[in-house]
Amino acid sequence: VHNISCQKNPGLCATTATNMLDVVIRRAAERGLLVSLSHDQLEARNSIFPPSLWYNSVYSEELVIRIWDALIARYKNQWNVFAIDLKNEPSYEEELATWGNSNKSSDWNKAAERMIRRMGAFNGLFFVDGMKYGTDLKNAREYPIDSEISSLNNRIVFTPHCYGPDIFAIKVFKTVNFPEYLDDQYMQEYGFLAKKGLPVLIGEWGASNNPRSPGEKWNKWYADWLRSKCLTNNFYWSLDPNSDYTSGLLDRDWKTPDKRKLELLDRVQPNPTKFE
Repeated sequence: VHNISCQKNPGLCATTATNMLDVVIRRAAERGLLVSLSHDQLEARNSIFPPSLWYNSVYSEELVIRIWDALIARYKNQWNVFAIDLKNEPSYEEELATWGNSNKSSDWNKAAERMIRRMGAFNGLFFVDGMKYGTDLKNAREYPIDSEISSLNNRIVFTPHCYGPDIFAIKVFKTVNFPEYLDDQYMQEYGFLAKKGLPVLIGEWGASNNPRSPGEKWNKWYADWLRSKCLTNNFYWSLDPNSDYTSGLLDRDWKTPDKRKLELLDRVQPNPTKFE
């Protein structure tokens, strides 16, 4: 809570994490903002990076599902809680998670199917991230998500994450034809899903957007690429200014909108749905 002003937000101090979540969701609803709940960390820790797997020695898969069930029951009548992200960015560093080998201890594809079947009481959408920072969904071509229940399958959404050169200082961002060169890579990793008519929502994307920077170049290209591929449903990272690499839609005072970034988002989706 060191980033919270208790004077301005008395309901967020000296309370439990769940009560804090109640307040944030309720205040988001008052402002017409939708909320997706995401499984990011298993235990309190300092690292900003998520663990590779959806469970560990303390939090078993069964316990994770029970926690999800408790949250679903808590917010079942909260109109703006519209989705749950089953696991944020499986397989980050250790490459422990897999997709499609039917190994119960590591196969994220099968784990997602099991969780969706068990959490069928939830009426919203089920978000399934890709591998390796959330970007890689290419194995879904051969091994798609199938809960074996049509009413649940209709609410499964693939949610790749994609970032510019501020996050990934890799060779592909340093080629002469950057960023056009990325078209083929992104189509292989997740763009093909939309081409097949499957629901895809960009769960996270962003770059610094500093004038004349590689990040700005990527941002503009990616915005146009999303429109050209009919992938305009998206979450930009992030709303708050605490992201060191991409900054936020709000300046450091948490109040002033970043005009350049809002113009960028307007470029992607000029007619967003508004909720009362």
